[in-house]
Amino acid sequence: MIKYRNLVFALVTIFVSGCATVLKPEDIAKLDYGPFPENYESTVKDYFNDKLRDPFSAQYSFRKPFKGYLRSAPITGGKVRQPGWVVVVSINAKNGFGGYSGWKIHRLLMRDNKVVEEFGGNMHFSEPWLKQDIELADLPVE
Repeated sequence: MIKYRNLVFALVTIFVSGCATVLKPEDIAKLDYGPFPENYESTVKDYFNDKLRDPFSAQYSFRKPFKGYLRSAPITGGKVRQPGWVVVVSINAKNGFGGYSGWKIHRLLMRDNKVVEEFGGNMHFSEPWLKQDIELADLPVE
């Protein structure tokens, strides 16, 4: 019974993953990313003020924003749902015990100088801009 369930799960997964839209380079080039976020550092710091226990202790290391987009889930077609500017930032802030917790990498999508969403890598898609994001050698990490 377990083998049958695993087989059904595998077949459904393969079927569903085949529903995702493959983006063509010309489609990506047509996306409207909005204007470059000039004040991205202060906008990101404001965003994390409510999320960090001690925001005044936070140390930030930024990469220059680059164009990117978020996609819907593969089961719904994997279409672009939000183009914008990806900001990769590494943050080290104090925890509840007063010690620094170590550098953590965060990825945020910005549009019109506002943070739209914080996100992680998407294992279902292989985006060209995500490969650029992987090269984080210039950011401090734990």
